[in-house]
Amino acid sequence: MKNIKEQVKGIIIFIDEDRRFTAAQTSILRLLWVKWGRHYSQREIAQTEAWLGCHPEHEADIRHGRFDTTTRMVRQIIRDLRVVHNIPILSDRKGYWLPETKGECDKYMADMEGRAKAQAAAAVETFNAMSAATGFTSEFMKKLQLTIS
Repeated sequence: MKNIKEQVKGIIIFIDEDRRFTAAQTSILRLLWVKWGRHYSQREIAQTEAWLGCHPEHEADIRHGRFDTTTRMVRQIIRDLRVVHNIPILSDRKGYWLPETKGECDKYMADMEGRAKAQAAAAVETFNAMSAATGFTSEFMKKLQLTIS
C-alpha cells in the first residue's frame, strides 16, 4: 500500500491529466505541491495568486493590499478541491497543507469530528431553550440530539 503522500500525488496527477481542474484549482494545488507539508494561509494564497480575484461585494481589491478579510474565493476553491475532487487538503489556524502521513489525516479528521459534535451540541442546546420559550418543535433537532448524546 502506498503512503498517503504517494496516494495524494496519484489522485492529483490522474485528475490533472483528465483536465478536470480549473486554472484556479491548479494554481492552488501547485502552491501546496511545491512546498508539500508547509502551511499556506488564506491571505498568503490570496496575495500569491491575486489573479484569482475576490468577492466583488465583500472584499476590496487584494492586488493593491486593500482587504480586511481573507478571500472567499480561496475558501471556495479549497472546498471544491476537497469535496469535488477528494483531495485531502488539511487546515488549521496556520493555513492549508497537503498531508505527509496518514497520521496527520487521522488527527485532522478526529479534530473535525470533535468540532462538529461541539457545534451540534451547542445548536441543540440553543434550540431546546428557544423551543421551550416558543413551543416550536423539530423532528430533525430531536434526532440530532439523540445522535450526539
